[in-house]
Amino acid sequence: MLIRIFIFLQILFVLTSCNNEIDVIDEVDSKPVVYSLLNLNDTVYAVSLTRTFVGTENIYYLARDPHVVFYPSADIRLDGLSGDSIIWSTSFYQSEQIKEDGLFPTEPGHLYYSNSVLPGIDEHGYLTGDFRNIEKLRLSIDIPLSNVNTTAIVPIYRPNFIGNPSSGRKISLYGREDFVVTIAQRKGSSFRQLNFKIRYLEKLKGSNEVEEKELEFIGRTKIPATRDGIEAQIPGDFFLNKLVANIPTVNDLQFRRFIDFDLILYSADEVYKNYTETYVYTTDLAQPAWSNIENGIGIFALMFTLRKEGFTFDQRTIDSIAMSPITKGLKFVRWQ
Repeated sequence: MLIRIFIFLQILFVLTSCNNEIDVIDEVDSKPVVYSLLNLNDTVYAVSLTRTFVGTENIYYLARDPHVVFYPSADIRLDGLSGDSIIWSTSFYQSEQIKEDGLFPTEPGHLYYSNSVLPGIDEHGYLTGDFRNIEKLRLSIDIPLSNVNTTAIVPIYRPNFIGNPSSGRKISLYGREDFVVTIAQRKGSSFRQLNFKIRYLEKLKGSNEVEEKELEFIGRTKIPATRDGIEAQIPGDFFLNKLVANIPTVNDLQFRRFIDFDLILYSADEVYKNYTETYVYTTDLAQPAWSNIENGIGIFALMFTLRKEGFTFDQRTIDSIAMSPITKGLKFVRWQ
């Protein structure tokens, strides 16, 4: 017992005699935080640019200071490269849009937009003409006053595209087999998401007007590629539950009526897939942030969008949407 007391007193003496101070706030340089999901179908390209910050004040006070969150200016350029040769280039200008009131600063310039985009994109998302030889895109950000130079590179890949559904333009969700959307597999595309964009009419009680509504929602995500191709199956009851989850509740609703719908395929590269898997499915907060930004944090990725428009449902499907216990509360009518 005396030995244990002696050891305890020795440890206590060592702990109480130490006068070392630990500063948990380490002064580090700010890093650029860059987000740019580049879609070659867009008419404007955008880059979000902020920076990391650290200080002794409460984070909510730090986040209110525009000088802490934003750089005063930056030179941003996007180059289309074939090997090491620049075939096409565009620069970005600082936005004059002001952020809405809230926790973060109402400061213009937190977004940067391009002054031109890649011309000559065909219906399948391919570059055409002289730009067909572009092999990769390079994003460069230079902030001389802060001694910041950041780059990221993504390869141009062959986008996926939707094959015509076997049922044609009039779709049945309650046929002999499930409705299937066939997607052509192209090398380089690692992320795929199939969306539905539906259009319908809506009439309120006591109103003589019928208003047209449009709504886009996710149909299938994480669609795997197989040796035989890619097929996104859409079972009837699965689609009905999607309708219930996405169509908003409306007071004094008299009825709704379907018009038609579009299929929209989003395909993205390995960079985007890695980013989503890291931030969406990760529960380990100690895992390092995934980024493809050199000397910075964030993501620069390439995405394509393809639309197939003007599909309608057959009468059996319309009847099922109107009468099914799943969707009966949405008040869709059986007539078209």
